[in-house]
Amino acid sequence: MTDVLVYAAESRAQTARTLLAAACQATGLSARLELYGTGSLYQRLGPRRAQPFPDIVLWFGPFAASAAAIDGLLQPHQPQRIADGVLHDPGWTWTTLDYSAVGTIGTPAVSSWPDLTTVPRLALADPERSEVGMSLLLAVLDRARQAESDAERGWSWWQQRVRSGVAFAEDDAGAAALVGDSGVTHALTLGDSAAPLAGLAPLPHAIGLAANSRNVDGARRLLDWIVSDAAGAMLRMTPWQADTNGLQALLAAAPVLDVEWTRQQYTAARRRWAQSGFGPLVEG
Repeated sequence: MTDVLVYAAESRAQTARTLLAAACQATGLSARLELYGTGSLYQRLGPRRAQPFPDIVLWFGPFAASAAAIDGLLQPHQPQRIADGVLHDPGWTWTTLDYSAVGTIGTPAVSSWPDLTTVPRLALADPERSEVGMSLLLAVLDRARQAESDAERGWSWWQQRVRSGVAFAEDDAGAAALVGDSGVTHALTLGDSAAPLAGLAPLPHAIGLAANSRNVDGARRLLDWIVSDAAGAMLRMTPWQADTNGLQALLAAAPVLDVEWTRQQYTAARRRWAQSGFGPLVEG
């Protein structure tokens, strides 16, 4: 029997390994995992694809998955069972596996969106260099668009935040490590150790079936188990336990992330951020 080949974003490595081990045991299937950065993963699905083609893709966030669906790199598959209200592509080319809560690290604790403006100096992953940073940027813009009817108010928030004090890191872990250094009091992060922040939408992580899957039947069976309640018991922010793990409260406290709008804004927002001069100068 052909192995089910799974591509996963590097930032999802531990989740992928944990779920695949359990899924293979439960289904009797065998799977092989390959890890890539988001850009490399996308290239291997599309312009630079080469055999063997993957069967399943675990993405970081929903943005690349949404773009891949439009480019014909994913095929429709509606899982046999999903959690109530789970976010998914209208054509079922991707489904949400789990979520990451936007949160803060630092003292005193910051638990709501309005309180974030009072933080003396805030660290975060630079949106120009980090997928996490871009996700945070887009979450703020989308919140402003939906809650205040104007995405420009989101840009104004970032301008004010930069004036108040920010420190940019290469990645999410680097932002968390800056707390307590050079006047940084808090970090805005997607890390599991952060205190969830009410008011910004949790980030859904997508999973989908590759368009050129070599083992479609096996991939469908494996994907169905990975998005099941049995797999959800292994995940921190699973939609299967939204009422007990805090996810439902976070979803209710903010407008649901508009994946299509944020995907459309992705490139323009990254370019505008780079041109704004918000981020640090990169030498060398």
